[in-house]
This record gives sequence, C-alpha cells and structure tokens, in this order.
Amino acid sequence: MRYTQTEYSEDEAMQRTDERTVKQRKSRVGEIIGRRLSGGTKSASYADRAGLPPGTLLSSEKEMPISYETFDFDSNTFRESRGEGLPDLNDLKKSGTVTWLNVTGVGNRDLLHYLGQEFNIHPVVLEDIQNTVQRPKIEDYENLIFLTFRMLQWNEDSSQIVSEQLSVLIGDHFVISFQERPGDVFDEIRKRIREGRGRVRMEGPDYLGYVLLDMVVDNYFLIMEELEEMLEDVEDSLVEGRRKDVMSHLQMIRRMLISIRRAVWPLRDMMNHIQKLEMKRIQPATHIYFKDLYDHILRIIDTLELMKDTTASLADSYQTALSNDMNSVMKVLTIIATIFIPLTFIAGIYGMNFQHMPELLIPWAYPAVLTVMGIIAVVMLVFFRIRKWL
Repeated sequence: MRYTQTEYSEDEAMQRTDERTVKQRKSRVGEIIGRRLSGGTKSASYADRAGLPPGTLLSSEKEMPISYETFDFDSNTFRESRGEGLPDLNDLKKSGTVTWLNVTGVGNRDLLHYLGQEFNIHPVVLEDIQNTVQRPKIEDYENLIFLTFRMLQWNEDSSQIVSEQLSVLIGDHFVISFQERPGDVFDEIRKRIREGRGRVRMEGPDYLGYVLLDMVVDNYFLIMEELEEMLEDVEDSLVEGRRKDVMSHLQMIRRMLISIRRAVWPLRDMMNHIQKLEMKRIQPATHIYFKDLYDHILRIIDTLELMKDTTASLADSYQTALSNDMNSVMKVLTIIATIFIPLTFIAGIYGMNFQHMPELLIPWAYPAVLTVMGIIAVVMLVFFRIRKWL
C-alpha cells in the first residue's frame, strides 16, 4: 500500500488541531523532561508529542534548512551531486544503480513528507526519524529496512563528544541517511565511492548500509582512544601529586563513558537481531560483515567496562590521596598539640595569681621553669622518634 498525499493532508489537519491542544496544556515540567530526553535540546521532545496520533510529524516556527548529497553508482559508473531544499529524485530513481541520498535537516516536515511519498515510507518511520531521541534499533518493513543509532564525534576544541541520531533506510536500490546537523564521519566512504576503492561500488545497498554503520562504530574506537589518553593524563597527575581539577576531569570522563554506553549497548541487541532474523534485503554475503561488526561492538563494550573500572579506581586513588594528605596534616597537628599539653599545664600553674607561691620569689625560678619545659618537649620528640611517629 502506498501512502498518498490525501492521507498526509488528513494527518496535517489533525496535527494542527492537536498541536494547539498540546501547546495549551504543556507545562514547565514537560519542557524540562523534554530537554533531558533530547540531550539538552528542546526539539522533538516527548512533551511536544504527547497526545498526538502515531506517525504525526511536528513543525517548528522556523523550519530547519535542508541540504543533501546524492551518490549514484555501480561498478562502472559514478555520479555525485549536492544541493539545498528538496532533492530531485526522478533521474536517480530511474537510473537502475545504487543510490545513496544523505540528507541533513530531519526537523523539516516538508522534507519527510516528500521522501515518504517518493519512497513509500511508513509514517511511523518518518516520526521516528524526526524524533531524535530514539533507542538504537532495526525494523524490517515490507519495502525497506529502517535502522537508527547514535553517531558520535569528537570535538577537538572542547574535548567533548558530539552526539546525534543517524537514521538509515535500506531499500531495493537505495540507501537514505538522515542527519540532524551538517558534519559526519563518512568522508572516507565518499572517497571510496569516488575512487572506486573497496567493495562498496560492487555491492548492493545492504552493503552500503553496513559500511555506514561500520564507519560509525569505527569512530567509537577513536573516541575511546581519546578518553584513554585523558585517563592516562589524570593518572599521571595523581602520581605526580598534581591533583587540581582531577575530580572534575574524572566526572567529565564518566559522563562521556555513559553517553557511549547508551549508544553501544543497544547496538549489540540490534546486531543480534540482524543475525537471528532473515531479512530479504540483507544478502547472506553481507551477514558475514555484520557478524564482524558485532565482534567490534563487543570489543567496545569490554573496553567501556575496563575504562569504567579504571575511572572508579582513579577516583578511589584521588580520595585516598586526599585522606593521606589529611592524615599527614592531622598527624603533625596532633604531635604539636601533644607536646604543648604539658607545657601549657606548667604555664597554666604559674599563671595563677596567688600571692604565696614560693617559686615567685626565687631569682632563678623563671629560667628553671623554661628549662624544664624545654626538656619535656625534647624528651617527647625523642620518644615520638623512637616510636617512629615522626
């Protein structure tokens, strides 16, 4: 069954009515929940979608700009194009070769409607593409395979992880990838297609979908290497006694590890799903590559667990170092206080203002008391040294 323009128009009419209702009842609590679920952005939050029919696409006051690039290729030919706005797919759909359409601007409702009509995409899939807080998953539809997962990139300037949802549709002769914003990790894939290197131009769209996912997973390894270097720097700082900002760095690393964990763990289930179920659009030869990708994901998970333990160990070492420093300070203060206790006692006795104190009339009483106090302090220091308390 094809989803026609009439059905989309009915959905739009229902959407405008329901959106007004949602806006009227949306509260501050809902906005906070939406920001947390969407990683700090207010768009595509669950609060905005509450009460709307399944498959409804939201519109914003300012539609996101659309940019796209297309790669149309086979083993002998190759064509590449770029543009802004809605792409013209007439020539690409009739070419009979493999087409990769990479689109930026999933928040634009017109774009999703247009692609939904051109490629017969189910409205629920379009909603999942626009709602960028999906858990990584794979779904097999009658006419295509839908994958969604997290694409992580390392920002060198801020030393932070930039995360966005990447959705991929695999059809009979096409692959469509949807990005939230410009910039991705697919430059090497573009280079392979242009130069005809590797197997990508000799295989079908299922292999191209695997290559996209494999490049995203490979980039996870690069991010893990960056985090490992950060952990090594923190460890060196602890060993050298430079403990300033160590805990804040560990907390930042821990948050990034949690972010990677949320992206990777569902991928393991997704790979299991691909291997256990027979999907007609994934050829048996491509299953082998997905199996290898599954091993890569397991390696990432093992590394994540190791780094998690290392982070916890460094945090314990930091707390232990602080405790040792505090114990050293308390030890010195305790020794000083212990030495001055008898001296304070003697000074307190002779500080009493009684008239009949015999020592007050002796000329050498003052130096004698000071001498006794000095001897007591020296004896106590020698005693502490013998007991190895100093």
